[in-house]
Amino acid sequence: MCLFKRATAAYLNALVLNVVFLTLIIVLGGCQKMIVKHPSLSGPMPLTALPGWAQDDLADYSMALRHSCHANSTAELRLPHTPSVPMTSFDHQQLCNFAMMEHDPVLFKKALEAHFEAYLILDAEGSSQGLFTGYFEPEIKGSYKRTRHYSVPVYAKPGDLIIKEDLDNGRKRRVIGRLSQGKWQPFWTREQIVSGVIQPKPEILAWVHDPIDLFFLHIQGSGIITYPDGSKQAVGYDGTNGHAYYAIGLELIKMGELAKEAVSMQSIKAWLKKHPDQAHAIMNLNPSYVFLRFVDNPFGPIGSQGVPLTPLRSVAVDRKYYPMGLPLWLDTTDPDGRPFKRLMVAQDTGGAIKGVVRGDVFWGHGEMAYDQAGRMKASGQLYVILPRK
Repeated sequence: MCLFKRATAAYLNALVLNVVFLTLIIVLGGCQKMIVKHPSLSGPMPLTALPGWAQDDLADYSMALRHSCHANSTAELRLPHTPSVPMTSFDHQQLCNFAMMEHDPVLFKKALEAHFEAYLILDAEGSSQGLFTGYFEPEIKGSYKRTRHYSVPVYAKPGDLIIKEDLDNGRKRRVIGRLSQGKWQPFWTREQIVSGVIQPKPEILAWVHDPIDLFFLHIQGSGIITYPDGSKQAVGYDGTNGHAYYAIGLELIKMGELAKEAVSMQSIKAWLKKHPDQAHAIMNLNPSYVFLRFVDNPFGPIGSQGVPLTPLRSVAVDRKYYPMGLPLWLDTTDPDGRPFKRLMVAQDTGGAIKGVVRGDVFWGHGEMAYDQAGRMKASGQLYVILPRK
């Protein structure tokens, strides 16, 4: 009997130890899952050591930088995950003062070299490689009023669209929605908006003929509407419906309609126009919808910073990681495989531009810009330009 009791006690002790051991594994495993990796910077390095720095004459860069400085030259440009190397308001003001040297790009370049340095950007996994694409300012035909030919509405931002701040793991994030009978609801999806179920109806800026052309204008975020009388009106980004952007090119790859290496703006657009019976369903797989406003700016389309975009100097980035107006060095290749190494300014954002080593280069307006922007899809590196410490 005593032997049985001792055996039972030993068994119970072993069971307790196993439970404790398993509990520790679960707890420690949980702790490991709580470890969150963040992007980082590798550097610093002198600007003269940047790949291609000597070949970039910066002749048109100061103008792009001045546009950002006009928006706010006294802002502190802080990187969220690297608080130890911010650009203070004093540093930013000094950078903006250098931008006034637009008539002497050589002196401007020397001033930057003397007071600023570069940091290579690494993602959370420690990689410096990322994806860089292009966008442009499209031009589509439209009408002041609805006709049989022009029947697709160009919507302004609805009055009942509400933007509020919410907390996500302690961090503030913007949430877009609407109130329906006093209850918070997500805003209407693209499919609901284009099908006309959205109530109340938003203001209509113009009417266009081709929904596919309007779809791509939304992706670019700005464009020009050409009216039958020959007049032109620029339209620019004025917000979204808050739904995540989905790249329909991925769907066409899944369907076996396009090869991954053949996906471009041109190939997607060509497929949609060749398959009008499927085009609406494919476009509606992207629930994001962009609202527009009339823009009257002689310098070009307006980016998310609220300033004119400069061809081959303005870049759209993920606002989660970069403040608007931050100078960046881009090291990648153009659609024809030639080196593309240039000083850029973060002046825009985009629904598809997500991630720390990710950028969308603004190519400008016209056929050449459409060709280059539509085909640009290259890997590369990104450097942030910060004051010497």
